[in-house]
Amino acid sequence: MTGAGTTSVCWTREPGFLESPVDPTYVHAGRNVSVNDIELSNALERSRLPDDNEAVESIAQNLEGALALEYDLCHPWALTDAFVSEPTGGDPDPLEWTMGRGQMPTSRWFIGVDTGSNTVERVPKAAITTQLQLQVSLNSNVRVTQTLVYADEEKNTSMTPGTIVGGDQSPYVYHGGSFTVDGTTQKKMQSGTIDITNGGSLDQGWNRKAVDAVAGDADYTVNATKIATEETNSNVTLAYGNSNAPALIYAIDYTEEECCDIRVWDTRGENSKHDAEGDLQWRKVFSSGHETASDAQLIFDSGLLRVWLDEAAGTLEAEEWDDANTTWTTVGLGSSQPPTVSLFDVDLMDIAMVRDRAQLTFDVGGSLFALNAILNRGYGAVQFTVPENETGPIPDDLENWLSPIASTSIADPNASKTLVARKEVRK
Repeated sequence: MTGAGTTSVCWTREPGFLESPVDPTYVHAGRNVSVNDIELSNALERSRLPDDNEAVESIAQNLEGALALEYDLCHPWALTDAFVSEPTGGDPDPLEWTMGRGQMPTSRWFIGVDTGSNTVERVPKAAITTQLQLQVSLNSNVRVTQTLVYADEEKNTSMTPGTIVGGDQSPYVYHGGSFTVDGTTQKKMQSGTIDITNGGSLDQGWNRKAVDAVAGDADYTVNATKIATEETNSNVTLAYGNSNAPALIYAIDYTEEECCDIRVWDTRGENSKHDAEGDLQWRKVFSSGHETASDAQLIFDSGLLRVWLDEAAGTLEAEEWDDANTTWTTVGLGSSQPPTVSLFDVDLMDIAMVRDRAQLTFDVGGSLFALNAILNRGYGAVQFTVPENETGPIPDDLENWLSPIASTSIADPNASKTLVARKEVRK
């Protein structure tokens, strides 16, 4: 592997297979280049006489070289070699490549290594890209791993290229990119890799050196990691072809579970979760039949959103977690409550480890109207749905009042979580 400042790596396009460029333009491969492997195989075959156990001659067979390098992506032209085709589009539209077929474009590489007092230049000729990997990660430049095979090589004691272009182009970075699966843009991406394989190979005739290069069967692999968000459930269904996907089993320290757990609290008349000594004042609610005292409120808590339900006062309020200041911030539903709307009844439906539901009945201008409220683990908004036996639409005053905490999602992921006995996951 070459180190920084000791090597020069650039390339130019060949006009034809093993044809020397007449007026070449030398292009930097990218930034932070690392040549991982460069090898020329002569494929010698030993020849022996019947009465001699030592070879009497080594006969040269096919000649073929291999080159592997990594670099930060500064210009996308390596994709032309990988896709065996020129791109379409361009400024201001994005460049797009589709996989080609037939004869492959070839390039000539100039790799010079400074060994102290001498410079050794190796020049792979008629090089074709057989595999290209793009890596995108948070806080990193886009990284390329390129694998090539080549038909011939020459060695020089001085560098061939004069002016090399492309060095003033900044590398591509992770921010500003997007990743779409089945028409849905994925949020909170962490990393991703794309592997492009074109099945390219060097054609050997009755010659030691290859005479042509053609593309073969193409293959693509995409791997991505992201923080789970509302589209994750659809991705799992897409991956397995149906909703009967296997369960995700994980272990977590007991003390860490509460940070992102979904809970229902009984305030017991206390405004603060903990007292001045740091002791818990609120009570955790586990039963949908739980009854609160007249001065107490129920709170739905996802760790990102708290919804205070005050049935006695006929109102509700919400708080959002401010991570920057590590505090809860009031949304202001109490001060914006319409005079025609009041909370009439709170009916707990489900209290689960990942999803809580309640049916909230409101008095809207003297008429009762019910909404189902669903708060999922890790969500910062409530999914409000009209119950099956309720007649919509939602009254305007009620809808406008709840809109600051209402989710825009029209699909309920129906998430579930349970405990698994250790014996069930033993090898």
